[in-house]
Amino acid sequence: MASITIRRLGDDVLARLKQSAHSHGRSTEAEVRSILEDYTAGYVAHGIVTAGDFFSQIRADLDGGLNDDELDLPERRNSEDGPRPAAIS
Repeated sequence: MASITIRRLGDDVLARLKQSAHSHGRSTEAEVRSILEDYTAGYVAHGIVTAGDFFSQIRADLDGGLNDDELDLPERRNSEDGPRPAAIS
């Protein structure tokens, strides 16, 4: 498994992530992991980009950063909602 470090994350962004994690009954790390998994799965599942330009598309989406009003986040689920579907490789 890989690890990443996110530098220069605004205090307000971290506070919102912590609040979201708390409301979903999980750690901040688990919340961020879930957001990233859902984001990447959406691209792959909906064929928005091919595997070859997947990272190019992410870079284009993030060019200049994101504002809260630009984020299209899926509705979060609590762990009580049952297990997550297995990822398809």
